[in-house]
Amino acid sequence: MTFEITAIYSALVALLFVGLAARVSQLRIKFARSTDKEELRSMDVAIRAHGNIAEHAALTIALLILTESTGAGTGFMHLMGSLFLMSRLAHAWGYTTNKGKASKMRGAGAGLNWLVIVLCAFNILLNSL
Repeated sequence: MTFEITAIYSALVALLFVGLAARVSQLRIKFARSTDKEELRSMDVAIRAHGNIAEHAALTIALLILTESTGAGTGFMHLMGSLFLMSRLAHAWGYTTNKGKASKMRGAGAGLNWLVIVLCAFNILLNSL
């Protein structure tokens, strides 16, 4: 079995992952010798935005693969993949633009990612039992 749909969204989230990693590297170079608290706060925010996608993407991609392998339809898979991508974009944008503080976009992104995880998990269970 191939995972063409999961591959699309995994690749798009991987590009976002690399973009967030590049931002961390850029700030590490820029603030390597900084003692300014505001600059260091920007660095912390970039590190956590990157860390958050690393924490959630692997599980979600694994669940997308399993969901697709258990026979989920293309419509459901594209819906889950789109919601996953939107969740990560929303979280990254909400987190970085609000400098790590709570925001509606950050919360919406987290909630959407959790929804994808739960829906995929239920789909896997329903199709596997």
